[in-house]
Amino acid sequence: MAAVIRLIPWDRDAERGLARAAGDALADIRDQVERGIAQLWECENELHHAYCVTRLERYSAGTEWCIVLFEGRGVREFLPFFVRAAAERGITVRIHVQGLARVRIARSLGFTLREYVLEVTHGRRQQQSIDQHDQQEHHHQQC
Repeated sequence: MAAVIRLIPWDRDAERGLARAAGDALADIRDQVERGIAQLWECENELHHAYCVTRLERYSAGTEWCIVLFEGRGVREFLPFFVRAAAERGITVRIHVQGLARVRIARSLGFTLREYVLEVTHGRRQQQSIDQHDQQEHHHQQC
């Protein structure tokens, strides 16, 4: 199955495709793409369509290609293209994932756990999280 992966400018379709995964960071990600700090990729084949946002980061220890966001159908099919492209250039790849399914996909491609990220939220996001937890507890009590 032939895959087409291409750089694209930010557009409404990409914004809709990335909105759920990006959450509150969508505006920041859009700004980085529009200013050329990050790159937006469209990935598709006959069965799947996904968007990927990457950013090249340079540190004193070397260069990393950060996969900031990867959303859509076919991540398992498209992610290896990014890993191979980085390997051909001798660049480390770092990926941000949420959810165990994405962790399993990344691990199957050789990614290893480097760090845990924890946060304390205050205000609106924290209240949404509490409300969701309360709704889940209420649902479990009814079952």
